[in-house]
Amino acid sequence: RRCEHQRLGRAMLPVFMAVLAASPGRMTVSASQQFFATKTQPHMRPRARWQPVSCSDAGAWQCLKKQRAPLSAIRAQLKPRKSEEPKERDRILPDGGNRSQANGATEGLDERLEEELKELQDEFDAGVEYGKSIISRFTSPKVDDPGLPYADALTVVSGSLFVAFVVLAFGLPRPGWLAPLPGVPEWRALPYVIPAILHGTQLATCWTLGALAATAYEASAFTGTLKETVARTWRAGAFATGLLVLGTQTATWISFSSEGLEPILGISDEIDYRLIRIADELIADVAVQAAALTAFRIFRWWDATKFNGR
Repeated sequence: RRCEHQRLGRAMLPVFMAVLAASPGRMTVSASQQFFATKTQPHMRPRARWQPVSCSDAGAWQCLKKQRAPLSAIRAQLKPRKSEEPKERDRILPDGGNRSQANGATEGLDERLEEELKELQDEFDAGVEYGKSIISRFTSPKVDDPGLPYADALTVVSGSLFVAFVVLAFGLPRPGWLAPLPGVPEWRALPYVIPAILHGTQLATCWTLGALAATAYEASAFTGTLKETVARTWRAGAFATGLLVLGTQTATWISFSSEGLEPILGISDEIDYRLIRIADELIADVAVQAAALTAFRIFRWWDATKFNGR
């Protein structure tokens, strides 16, 4: 109905203007046209100029919004005034402190921050020095007894030969590394000697690196107390065991990958059998070498203490 009234008003506009122009009246044509346009077309009404009205600080933007203030006025009201900035900063200070207290708190915070940074730097430097000391154990090791590394290696190789002797003598299942070497005369157990020595050499390499990591070649490792001797030996053995496990996993993965298999338990009975066999061989090597090296290092400690007259 409102649209019909607007259409009727637009249609009667020329007639109304002609009547007003023909008869003298108090309204002019422009005034009458403006009056009629504002009545029939609300969007053509002239917008009143906004007059600023004082608003309180609390909810000022809502007050300006109700007054339909322009965007520039709202932005100016929301923008903090320079004269009020110190008051606002003082308002957020703890315990209602003043600017001097804030400066003191800031200085205290800076001092604590500098102390923490200094502690972190000291810890970082200590970590770097410790890392350098660990690297120096391999790059420039301290060996007080030059013959001890060779004696340890011979002990490890002897352990491998002992395992080979027990397996062959009692007819036990042979480990994977104990396979007869082709081209060697089959005289007694001669074809198995070289494979046993090669396997012992691999274990000796792991032990040597573990002994270097645990500083087991220093004089305190075999001339101190029995507890210290055993502790150094087992620390070196732990490092060597880790290297042996890593090497065994790598060799197993390469062997299975070359055959198109995955070294995962549960896939097939054949893979489970091979993986369990490899684990058994690893456990046997660790147990035999741990017993052999511990016994030898205790003997080395006993010999050193006897020589020193303790």
